[in-house]
Amino acid sequence: MTLTNRIKMLVNLCGELNKLRYDDPQHKAWDKTFNAELTRLDNEVAGMPGGELAPGRLLKFQVADGYALYIITKVGKRQTEVVHLDYMDGYTFQGVYQSAAGKLVLPTQVAIQSLGWSDALKRMFGPK
Repeated sequence: MTLTNRIKMLVNLCGELNKLRYDDPQHKAWDKTFNAELTRLDNEVAGMPGGELAPGRLLKFQVADGYALYIITKVGKRQTEVVHLDYMDGYTFQGVYQSAAGKLVLPTQVAIQSLGWSDALKRMFGPK
């Protein structure tokens, strides 16, 4: 499956999850599948040469009592394009904005910092 199709699948799965009640057994199963696929994709891309900042990486920003989730789709020198994952409460990060071309973007430096923190936590607390 191509990266684009995997991202589309995750976006669609978010939509389906949001239609279900949280206490629905199907929600629990789909939530587990969603998180496993999201983690798998991020780990695969991170492990590739140049994968520190690459399409397919997951960006998580703490917002209120949850996270705003984005997947990188294109990396530029100044801006990084992302797709929002409307997961659970669908939080958004104030640092992501719409470009003149209508794409969701954030400064590349913000993406680099976010991934740096995320990767450091994975190294410290992830599986050995």
